[in-house]
Amino acid sequence: VQRWLNPHDPYRQYAEAILPTITRYSAPMVRHGLDTLLAYFRKDALWSLLQAELGDPLVLDSFRPRPHAGSLTRAYGPRLVTHIFSGNVPALPAWSLICALLTKSASLGKSASEEPLFAALFARSLWEVCPEIGACVAIGWWKGGDADLETAAFAHANAVIAYGSETAIRAVQGRVPPTARFLAYGHKLSFGVIGRERLTTTQAPDTARQAA
Repeated sequence: VQRWLNPHDPYRQYAEAILPTITRYSAPMVRHGLDTLLAYFRKDALWSLLQAELGDPLVLDSFRPRPHAGSLTRAYGPRLVTHIFSGNVPALPAWSLICALLTKSASLGKSASEEPLFAALFARSLWEVCPEIGACVAIGWWKGGDADLETAAFAHANAVIAYGSETAIRAVQGRVPPTARFLAYGHKLSFGVIGRERLTTTQAPDTARQAA
């Protein structure tokens, strides 16, 4: 992540050069998106994420005391997670892959047709920094709906995570075996509310800048 947040790193420079052409986002938007998303994956932030989700992150390593229960507990991540990525948010695959690695899960990722670059670059950079962890991540591509390939991709997965349209997610879900947990991230609608107090003559310019 430190490498990806460094504007002079070759991987970062290559992504900034190519992603605007692939995604049609402007170059400043790509830079902003990479910085904003990847900042969540610094060491302290990852530790805080595990604490928020699990209470005691060490529960992934050994049996730990269970609060107020007088017993011990341990958490296990899926052995293999298959990720179906969408192409509308640059760097989104990093979130999915890192969260899987935090639970000690291997990952098979399917790049989106609209954005086949970032997931592969991220996996390669991870392998360069730490081959032992990088070997737990494989990124490929196949045409969505290919029954044989998707059956193979899901056959050994303990969890399948899919991003995309509602139609695409339903198609993927239909091929996921009942033994695998399925997590879907479909279309969402977001909106912001600006109070009238921020629309004064003195504050309106800054409000518009922040909204943009």
